[in-house]
Amino acid sequence: MNSPAITVIERFSRVLGALAGAGMALLFLLMISEVFYRNITGRSLGFTWEFSGYLFGAIIFLGSAWTLRCGAQVRIRFMLDILPPRWARLLDGLACLCGLLIALYLFYALCGFTWQAWSRDIVSSTPEKVPLVWPRGLLTAGSGVLCLQILAQMIALMLGRETSSTSTAASVHAS
Repeated sequence: MNSPAITVIERFSRVLGALAGAGMALLFLLMISEVFYRNITGRSLGFTWEFSGYLFGAIIFLGSAWTLRCGAQVRIRFMLDILPPRWARLLDGLACLCGLLIALYLFYALCGFTWQAWSRDIVSSTPEKVPLVWPRGLLTAGSGVLCLQILAQMIALMLGRETSSTSTAASVHAS
């Protein structure tokens, strides 16, 4: 049984993962509308390229925590498979710590990036003049929940519980 904190983190991960899925559907619709419009009129819907870029970044960051939780990230487990279980758990914990430090730095940088857009009212340079705090905020939220999900995985490792890394669903194994 998970602690209440880990349950909350996993719920956040699931919600942001669902938002990433909705973003993928919206990205598909934007690109299909661009293709049809361009074929019919010979002109482009200018906003589709801008919004597609924002959506692409949001999809990656919003879906990253859920991807980690489900064990769907690409992972090469050959070292974990050849080491004794105790050493494999230690290596996995070290990898989580390194990942957490990188994710925390990314989160810190994205917080500054988002704050800059908020405090200076920065908008896109396109005719749509999109306030950049919104797309940047999505990246920041996704990276923050990724940090929490990595932390939850580290806690599960320390407690000897099942983690996404002990699942082999999306792992690459040495033969």
